[in-house]
Amino acid sequence: MLPVDAEMAETFAHEASDYGLLLGAGGMGMGVTLLVAAFILPFAMRYGMTKSIRVVPVVLLMLFPVSVFFLQQIPDIGCLLSDASAWLDQNIVLASVLFIGLVLAVYAASCAVAIAMYRMKEL
Repeated sequence: MLPVDAEMAETFAHEASDYGLLLGAGGMGMGVTLLVAAFILPFAMRYGMTKSIRVVPVVLLMLFPVSVFFLQQIPDIGCLLSDASAWLDQNIVLASVLFIGLVLAVYAASCAVAIAMYRMKEL
């Protein structure tokens, strides 16, 4: 074990007892990874892995500045984000379960699209 001072040890002890936060953070991290895989899968079936692994991450990265631009166009976005943050603080486990469910639904749809593409390729 690494030597830590008393304040840091107390912080680690407090964080380790909050299992909902740890579960939510781990689940959301794995969910984001699965979401990227869900976007890559149909493109890999259509264009091959080499092209899809180059194009899809760039498209996903381009969505970030576009979404920031559109979020800035919403009036009172600060109040909305503040309310959402307060709700997430109180309901992190529910939010992580909902996010994981949404990601699994997107992944299932992605798999269905990839299977349909594969069947069309066979014929």
